[in-house]
Amino acid sequence: MGKKLPVWAWSKVPQRSIREAALNNATIEVHGVYPTVSIERFTHYKACANTQYVDFTSTSKKRLNYVRPTFSWVDGGNTLIVKVTPGRDYLCHYAGIIRYCLHQYRRTNLLTIYRYPEVEHTLDVWTTLDDPLIVRDSVVIIGYVEEAENYLAMHLNRFFFAKREENEYYISAQYYTSGGQSIIFLGVKYSFWGNISAVIASKLCELHVKEIIYISKLGSLRTPNDVYNAVFAPTKYITMNYCNVTNITSATNNIASMFPELNTQCHASVPTVIEEDFIQREVLINHNVSSIDNEISQIAYAVSDFNKKNQRNVCFSSLHFASDYLREATEINHNIEHDLSNHRSTGAIKKKVNIMRVVLLYLHRYVQTSYP
Repeated sequence: MGKKLPVWAWSKVPQRSIREAALNNATIEVHGVYPTVSIERFTHYKACANTQYVDFTSTSKKRLNYVRPTFSWVDGGNTLIVKVTPGRDYLCHYAGIIRYCLHQYRRTNLLTIYRYPEVEHTLDVWTTLDDPLIVRDSVVIIGYVEEAENYLAMHLNRFFFAKREENEYYISAQYYTSGGQSIIFLGVKYSFWGNISAVIASKLCELHVKEIIYISKLGSLRTPNDVYNAVFAPTKYITMNYCNVTNITSATNNIASMFPELNTQCHASVPTVIEEDFIQREVLINHNVSSIDNEISQIAYAVSDFNKKNQRNVCFSSLHFASDYLREATEINHNIEHDLSNHRSTGAIKKKVNIMRVVLLYLHRYVQTSYP
C-alpha cells in the first residue's frame, strides 16, 4: 500500500482508544478467543459492572465474514482488552496492526499477546462444523459463497435447492445437480484467516467431502494491471512465516487443469498483511511467486496432508481475482489506483463486480462440466 498503509492500519482499530492507551501508558492485551466469549474464562479479570465496551465497527453489516475483534476497557481503565477470533495468524495480524499504530507514539512495549492453542485446534468442535451443515461426498464451495450460490442457482441447468442450515458460526446451503451431485455453499460468519482456514479444510476432509472449491481475492506480484482484471488459479502453494518457507505443496487445481490459460503457477500464503514488505517480496520473487494471500496455501497444504495421511483423494480447486498489488521498493511513490486502503470505494466495487462475473463464469463452466 506504500504511503497509504497508515490509513489502512488506523481504519482497523478504534483510533481514540489506541491513542488513549498510548498517552496514558495503559496496557493493551490481545487475546485469541472468540469476540463474543467472556474473557473471564481465560484470564484473571473478573466480570464487573464498570467494564467499558468500545463502540467500534470497521465493516458494513454482512451475513458472512462479519465477526471482528471487540475492544473493552477493564481494570479501571488501565487495560484495553482486544478479543480476536482464534488463530495464530489472525492474532498476529491484529496485534501487528495495533503495534504499528502504537509505534507512532513509541509505546510498542504496552502490547501483550495471548494465544490459546487448544481453542484454535478444537475450533471445528466448539463451532459445530459437522452434520447437518456438511453432507458426505459433497462438493463444498467456500469464500465468496453468496455470490457463487446466486450465480449458479441462476445459470446452472437443473440445479435443485435441497436445504439451508445455520448456527452461530456458519450458514450452509445445499443443492443437487441433475446427476445427483451434492454441492454445498458453506458460509463462515467469522474470519477464517490464515492457519484457521487449514483447521476448517482438515475438518471438511474428515467429513468425507469430495472437493473443496475456494473462491476469493488475493494480491498480485506481477503487475498493478492485474488488480480487478486478472483471474488466478495457482497450482503450486507455499506457506511462509515472514521470509521463511514452512511448506511447499504441489496440488492439482482442477479448474486450472480445465482452463490452462488461468494457471498462475506459484502462490504464497503469509500470516499477516503488516509484514508484506519489500524484503518479503524479494524472497517471494526468488521463489517465482506470482500471487499472495493468507489462506489459499494453508488450505492446499491441509488437503494434501490429509490425503497423504489417510490415502484419500479429496480435491482442492481455487479461483481468484486480484484486489491489490504488492509493490517493489522502486514503486513506493507510484500512484496505484486500487489497494486494500480503498477497496470499498465506488470505483473499486464496480470493478470488483465485473471481475467477479468473470470468475463465476469459469466456476459455472467448471461445475457444469465436472458435475453434470
